[in-house]
Amino acid sequence: MAENEDRLRGVFGPTTPDGVAERLRKSNMGAALFGRPPEPVLIGRYQLVRLLGEGGMGAVFEATHEAGGPPVAIKLVRISSRGADARLLREGKALRKLSHPNLVEVLDVGRCDEGVYIAMSLVRGKTLRDWGSPLRPPDEVIPMIIAIAEGLFAAHEHGVIHRDIKPDNILVDQAGHPRVIDFGLVKAMKGSAVEDESTFAERLTATGTMMGSVGYTAPELLLAGAVGPAADQFSLAVTAWELLFGVSPFKGKTADGVALAIVSGRVRALTSQSRAADHCEAALRKALARAPESRHPSMRAFAAALSGESSANGGSWFTRLLDRR
Repeated sequence: MAENEDRLRGVFGPTTPDGVAERLRKSNMGAALFGRPPEPVLIGRYQLVRLLGEGGMGAVFEATHEAGGPPVAIKLVRISSRGADARLLREGKALRKLSHPNLVEVLDVGRCDEGVYIAMSLVRGKTLRDWGSPLRPPDEVIPMIIAIAEGLFAAHEHGVIHRDIKPDNILVDQAGHPRVIDFGLVKAMKGSAVEDESTFAERLTATGTMMGSVGYTAPELLLAGAVGPAADQFSLAVTAWELLFGVSPFKGKTADGVALAIVSGRVRALTSQSRAADHCEAALRKALARAPESRHPSMRAFAAALSGESSANGGSWFTRLLDRR
């Protein structure tokens, strides 16, 4: 048994998010096999508990702080280029200033041997994709989208653009409230309060690969043009369309085909009777316009249009309600 235990302790891999995930897996496996507490796997001042998910940009773990308190989510970001760690540290510190009930709270940011980590409040629930399957009635979907729009409006007001809004980056907690997560592709808006704290302004990664998910990506981002808050509005409109109608607003057999439909502005025609009121479909089509300036002037205006209340001249009940937030 000692020989097997030594083997489990072997070389855990390089100091990368993948290596950390492997160390944690082997630690937990050893604990299960030999009936004793797992050997600690630490990121900064946090002890990892379990892997929550991983992807091209890194891995996310459930963890506990050495000083105690509720569990948190730790995102360990893969560093792909020189200077990226300093850039991500600045961006993470900017995100700590965001506070809204529909945005995940960023608690801490730091550097470790494996990369840059971001500690966030741990949201227990399901992704918006899972929440919306099977399809829910419009009177449940529309308030959910409006709540998400409120959170993104707050981020935009603070000068932060998400750039990767999609159902998998929105969690619905156990009380049914949405939380926007994974600000890994955020961009500080030009002239905003956080621009000086962030240099994360590239539209492409170091390898030249487009960041984000093609089916939800605004045309201006696909074409490497200037990106503003309207890009998040476009992505949220794609998300809302899928939740309401069960299909993407852009047809294509391949990712390239979908991208071509997006940059061409070819929004799908609905072949069956709409499940949502006419004003909802109209609001979504406007938000999906090819040109950013043809979309709603803000997330607040988009939310007001979805609610059925005009935001013209700032006079609707919905706009006045948000003004009091």
